Amino acid sequence: MCAETRAWCVAFGRNCNVRYRTEMEEIFTFIEEITKRLSRPIKDLDDIRHAMAALKEIRDREIMIDMSIGPIEVRGLDVPTVLASRITGLHARSV
Repeated sequence: MCAETRAWCVAFGRNCNVRYRTEMEEIFTFIEEITKRLSRPIKDLDDIRHAMAALKEIRDREIMIDMSIGPIEVRGLDVPTVLASRITGLHARSV
């Protein structure tokens, strides 16, 4: 019974790892894309429109991103060091 419970916990942990790593990679990709779009020099009104559209996308996804990052910080989960530093960097950018 104990072995079965441990096996279930390990399988559950792996599935959570895959799911949430995928979500985090999507967030990182989104932020990298938006950062590139916002780093472009603004020369005319069209550039301003593009920047404003990027800022609107950030506002639209802000709650979803905060809800995804928050549980990792609150639960104190055992997260690999590389991923933890990326999450910390993400949170620092959003503040």
